[in-house]
Amino acid sequence: MELIFQRERRASARDSREANDKTWSRPGKIDRAAVLEDLDVGLSVMKVAAKHGIGRATVFRIKAEAKEA
Repeated sequence: MELIFQRERRASARDSREANDKTWSRPGKIDRAAVLEDLDVGLSVMKVAAKHGIGRATVFRIKAEAKEA
């Protein structure tokens, strides 16, 4: 009986994600050059993160990797 309920919950979650145009796959690759370009222009880390749909930590990580290279 519990298996039936689990299947129903999974089907409901799948339908909800499809209705909201979301996928189950991994997010796409980040355009690191565009992130660095936006930082060079003078945009804040928060604005860059929001613009590219990534987290602040990711922006800081990209920035640190660019300094190392």
